[in-house]
Amino acid sequence: MGALTPEQEMAVEALTRGIINKVMHTPITTLKTAAKESEATTIVDVVRRLFNLHEKEKEAGRQRGAKKDEVETRP
Repeated sequence: MGALTPEQEMAVEALTRGIINKVMHTPITTLKTAAKESEATTIVDVVRRLFNLHEKEKEAGRQRGAKKDEVETRP
């Protein structure tokens, strides 16, 4: 992109923040509302699937387990 003036950097930052806020508003509002209702578990599960959060949690658990096994198997 090249060198930006401080004013241009602030404009890019403001534009980026505005886009992210616009894109994320409805999902965040839906999650907050669902958390107060009985469908919270369903909504949270869907979000986890959409963002592959289950896989990351499982992988982190596997890595912790592998490290634990390494430590336990050392003489």
